[in-house]
Amino acid sequence: MMDLKDTQTIEKLDEAQDKIAKMEWYQQNQHTFPPLPSADLENEIMDLYANHPEINNNIDPNAWNQTYTCKKFFPKNPTPESICIEDIAHALSMQCRFGGHTSCFYSTAQHSVLVSFLCGKDLELHGLIHDAAEAYCGDMLAPTKGLPELKPYKDLENNIQLAICMKFGVPFGHVADVKRADMLALSIEARSLMAPINNEWKLPFPNIGLEITPLAPKESEALFLNRFVELTR
Repeated sequence: MMDLKDTQTIEKLDEAQDKIAKMEWYQQNQHTFPPLPSADLENEIMDLYANHPEINNNIDPNAWNQTYTCKKFFPKNPTPESICIEDIAHALSMQCRFGGHTSCFYSTAQHSVLVSFLCGKDLELHGLIHDAAEAYCGDMLAPTKGLPELKPYKDLENNIQLAICMKFGVPFGHVADVKRADMLALSIEARSLMAPINNEWKLPFPNIGLEITPLAPKESEALFLNRFVELTR
């Protein structure tokens, strides 16, 4: 029977082998990455920059995002007409939970479906779309999002979520049972996908023995859409 030190040694060996494999891949493929096939193309890119000095970092306050279904979405003026479930499902399926700090890809779409099953019967749709605003404004780790300096971002996210709730006929606002389901999902996901857990991270709920099987983006997108159809038909 292996003790803790043996397990940690094996984990370190696996990590080292993974790094070696990545280095070998890069050495074998560095001639194609970055994908600039010739010095002529590099020169052409430099000329392109020189010929377009007007391009800068200034953001138009009336700027809009193009969505997956080719809609124009105005973050400062979201309307129910600019929102569709296909855009939400696709975007959330492409975003990784925990800011990407997981052992493998695990989407916000799959998380949302899990929350919908952990909610009470009357709150399943609410649970499914509780993070839907992130399809339009991106995700942000909770400790960062909670900073007072980022209140304008939080206000923007809430405004987008309000438009989404109006679109799908779900009451807007904090619902304790949905938040509780969200925290239970977080506890399950963290233990499944972020092991080992830092000793100082006090998860909201104890281990209940559930394990997460992460899905690829296309699978989690389909899962999300199917769950939406199930809850709205």
